[in-house]
Amino acid sequence: MDITTIAIIIIGSFVALLVLGTVLGSFFTIQTQQAAVIQRFGKFLRVANAGLNFKAPWIDNLVAMVDLRIQQFSAIIETKTKDNVFVKIPVNVQYFIIPDGVENATTSFPTPRPRSSPMSTT
Repeated sequence: MDITTIAIIIIGSFVALLVLGTVLGSFFTIQTQQAAVIQRFGKFLRVANAGLNFKAPWIDNLVAMVDLRIQQFSAIIETKTKDNVFVKIPVNVQYFIIPDGVENATTSFPTPRPRSSPMSTT
């Protein structure tokens, strides 16, 4: 084998791996009770529901996975009563995202961050 044949084999292997990676990277699965947000060039394109899905290679990105199950947020809120006594109240909030509202849930609200101190009202 001469150098030309070796170069063709190396280039062919690289192209084959690139094509294979592109094809396999275009298909993705979404689990039950989840939804995914797909963006094209950074702009919202669509919501992918449970099952096998396809996205255009190189131009579409899966940017967020949203859990559609019932979630629970627990917090202990410290507040002051009218007679100047501080009380701690445990608060539990259960919520879920409506499947038709996945776009709004991911584009309208900021990413939640853990708080280092409890919220206070003035």
